[in-house]
Parts: sequence; C-alpha cells; structure tokens
Amino acid sequence: MKSVTFSCLLLSLVLLTAVSCDDDPTGNSSSPTFAELTLSPNVCNAGDSITGTVTFSDKGKSIYKTVYYYRFVENGTVYRYTWTVVDPTAYDEVTFSFVAPTTAGLYTVTFGADQINYSSSGPNGELYGSANSVSATLNVRTSATTDDDEDEDE
Repeated sequence: MKSVTFSCLLLSLVLLTAVSCDDDPTGNSSSPTFAELTLSPNVCNAGDSITGTVTFSDKGKSIYKTVYYYRFVENGTVYRYTWTVVDPTAYDEVTFSFVAPTTAGLYTVTFGADQINYSSSGPNGELYGSANSVSATLNVRTSATTDDDEDEDE
C-alpha cells in the first residue's frame, strides 16, 4: 500500500512540475517583424540589376531557419523566388538581387517569410511560423538607346 501511495505521489509531483514549467503562453521563439523593403535603384531600365534590402523592427528569437521570398507580377505572371537562411537572427538585414522585368511599368515587389522553423516552441507551442510582408514600388523604363547604338547602324 505504501508503494502505491508513494507512486501516486511521485506521479502527481512529476505532472505538477511539467504543467508549471510552461507558464509562458507566447513560447520561447518568435517570428521576425519586417520594417521596410528598399529597392536600389527604384527607377531603372528593363533588365537592370536591382538589390532589395529589408530591415527588421524585430528580428525574432530562437529561429532555426527561415524560407524568405520575394515576388512581383509582370503581364499577369507571378514571379516568386525563395531561398533558405539558417539562423536568420544573426543578420541585421536581408539583401537579395534580381533582374528588373523586361516590360516597362510600375511593379510592386513584395518580400516576406512564409516558413519559419523555430528552435524551440513558438507562440502557443507551435513549431513553425510566418511573418508579415513588406512591399516597395519599382519603376521600370524601357531601355534607352545610346549614341554608340546608333553609330553601329551606320
């Protein structure tokens, strides 16, 4: 009888300890919050190289890896590119490069993270999260002809 009572007491103590350890309902990990996307240059010619820079208002915490993306739409076609970064909280900003669309016009370029793998439990015990997206406008002009181009025709 003493053995059963001791076992029940021990089990109760273990359960009480396990329940009381999880007193943080937000979890130990959190997703980043992006502040701004800057495109350089933000006015360009078709086919130019563009660099995007994203700053954080909060880098998040305890993140194992993140899948970042950027996207834009050209003539009804969505172009979406992704890449994975391990330990993204080690960086103060995110940079990426791409080639400007071939058709002149105004484009909205959007950056975000839609697959965040937490190192420890996240909000409400979740293991994966996502983050807000940020956008910037890219003004693509048609490529200007130069005097050298005109001379080649003569």
